[in-house]
Amino acid sequence: MQRDFKRISIENIVHKAFMDIEEDPRRGLRNLVDLGVNFAKGRFQKPFLRTIQNMLEDEDSAYYTLLEQLLKNTTPAHLSTFGINVGYNSCTMGANIIRSLEERYHFNIPWALSLQIDAKLLQEQPDLYADIIEQGNDLGIYTYFLYVQKQDPLPLLPIIRQQSSCAFVLLLRDVAYSDALYDALASIDHLITAVFDDAQTAEACRQLRRRKAPYAIYYRYHTADIPSLLDDRWANRAAANEPMFALLAAGADVSEEDRQTVYQYINDARSRQRFSMLLADLRYDQLMIDRIISDDECIMGFDRNGNLLSHRKDEADARLNITRDTLWHILDHPENHF
Repeated sequence: MQRDFKRISIENIVHKAFMDIEEDPRRGLRNLVDLGVNFAKGRFQKPFLRTIQNMLEDEDSAYYTLLEQLLKNTTPAHLSTFGINVGYNSCTMGANIIRSLEERYHFNIPWALSLQIDAKLLQEQPDLYADIIEQGNDLGIYTYFLYVQKQDPLPLLPIIRQQSSCAFVLLLRDVAYSDALYDALASIDHLITAVFDDAQTAEACRQLRRRKAPYAIYYRYHTADIPSLLDDRWANRAAANEPMFALLAAGADVSEEDRQTVYQYINDARSRQRFSMLLADLRYDQLMIDRIISDDECIMGFDRNGNLLSHRKDEADARLNITRDTLWHILDHPENHF
């Protein structure tokens, strides 16, 4: 994507705002949000920023603690680049492309795309994931959730680095962390690393903090975990590691009723600003953003074999596979029309 004048203007404003925040964090943050409300034109940004604006009227808000942690643990370049790629490239410019294409062709386009990375596929087809992302860009998709489990994330990072107009959340589980990996993660400004909540979490977070790289903690919860979610035990444990986000996803054994109960808890925690991190549900919050962007809801991704994943079905759909079909062809499938 070519840098346009509007983005350059936003970058200059954000750069000045971060200088103000360093001098007076609370006032600077309020001023930045006020600027965002004044300049926001997208249907998602303005209501979101107004909500944040109202929250920050509470001088005891835990989000001021989050701000202090971010200023201490993260570089301004990380925060501004990732934030602009999400707020402008994805939720403004990309959203306009999505709405225009949906209106013309009458099929749903997700605002974000999830990819479960497979090391063998990456080795055999080194251009595959970059090509998927570029196809997504053409459709207005600039936010990507990349899942890496039980394999080395390092071979994927050059692809992420090259796609500098996008925002990436890299979700790591059961990986071998190393200084080389931490250094590489910290060197990419448009990336947030999401560390799975397990025995490695505290050390991984500590190493990322040392390198001033933004990070999240994520967890796939099961029915047996719900009591520890609803009584704040999990959130308090996660918050002790000072993440920017705490991301939850329900396991297959969790009923729809229990999922809604957990999401209600997440919404309540956010509205009351109870934790110095942003709690989110990987399913319901993506659906919420997608409804705002395009008047419908759509979550889409691909499993390690390339088979389609969506919120409409509990299992992958092998009829549509990104290793042999284009993203346009998959989106244009009759089941995705409206």
